[in-house]
Amino acid sequence: MGQNIGFEQYGKGEEFLRPVVVVKKFSKHLFLGIPLSSKTKNGFFFHTICFKGRENSALLLQSKTFDAKRIKYRLAKLSENEFKKLVEKFCEVVTPTPNGKGSA
Repeated sequence: MGQNIGFEQYGKGEEFLRPVVVVKKFSKHLFLGIPLSSKTKNGFFFHTICFKGRENSALLLQSKTFDAKRIKYRLAKLSENEFKKLVEKFCEVVTPTPNGKGSA
């Protein structure tokens, strides 16, 4: 997805490529995505998924809208079950709590 800034995780190679799960397509130009890391990370703001025989961590805090022009190629498709679990965890992270604080 290209070079990032601040606390965002960098991708690999000259183009800083990073896999991203497309969560929701808003138009042919814009989608909501969750970047992945090849390193397994634990905690409330991460979710482990498995595809292509490897474990990856979804970086839930780094979810954002992306322009479809940033997509280089399609790597794989998550199983329906893996995608459902990821979306459920994402909803937990972004749902406001009564006291206004996160669960971290």
